[in-house]
Amino acid sequence: MIGDEPPRSGKTPMWKALLLAFMTAGWIVPLIAAASEGHEWLDHDLLYRMIGQVPRDSFPHLQLATQLFHLAVVWLGLVIFGWTLHYARRHHRDVR
Repeated sequence: MIGDEPPRSGKTPMWKALLLAFMTAGWIVPLIAAASEGHEWLDHDLLYRMIGQVPRDSFPHLQLATQLFHLAVVWLGLVIFGWTLHYARRHHRDVR
């Protein structure tokens, strides 16, 4: 019920606010790392081909970039789901 929650003391502790900020915006870190690995693949594979040399084995860069990208997308999906649930619980009284 609405009145069952204890009254809030006002401020959120700093460590909780920082943790929430990291959990909300932290998905950008694996996304940037994925872009960096994709750039490494471009450097190691395509540039060697452009100058007529045989490229080194650059597929680990692609594999890591793909995994990091998937991690970022799943993390972002969880963030969107979490904030949507938070908003729904806060602004719609019939959602529990």
